[in-house]
Amino acid sequence: KTRDILLVSLLKDKKDTIWFLVNHFPSRKGGTEISEPKRIYVAQQARKMVDSLLKQNYQSKIILMGDFNDEPQDRCIRETLKCQYKKNEVSWNELYNPMMDLKEQGKGTIMYRKNYEQPTKEEGFVETYRRVAAKSCSVRDSTSRKAG
Repeated sequence: KTRDILLVSLLKDKKDTIWFLVNHFPSRKGGTEISEPKRIYVAQQARKMVDSLLKQNYQSKIILMGDFNDEPQDRCIRETLKCQYKKNEVSWNELYNPMMDLKEQGKGTIMYRKNYEQPTKEEGFVETYRRVAAKSCSVRDSTSRKAG
């Protein structure tokens, strides 16, 4: 059992629809081995929604946002959601994830004890790992790309 994914559409200039998928993926409680399959399952559901929107219009503008409880390089984000980290390498059916650029600049995407840092196992990593709400955002804007 997990949280629902909220799908919202915004009509821009009475002609252009932007889709938002608001997520709160399952926590890392219990460690990666136990928790990762739960996040992958929710990511698969989100990906199905993205694929459905792309099937209706391959140029759909889609934004995934929320608390993914994963890092940009993690399998759930990279493989299951089909995220790319270089905007110019995103194909028509993939998502662009700008969070890796921030991570590489040393800017945090996770908060632990009010600091953007990675806790150690000795500090209770598994039990107290907390994420910042709305810390990740995957943007798909394919206006210049063609299906195929």
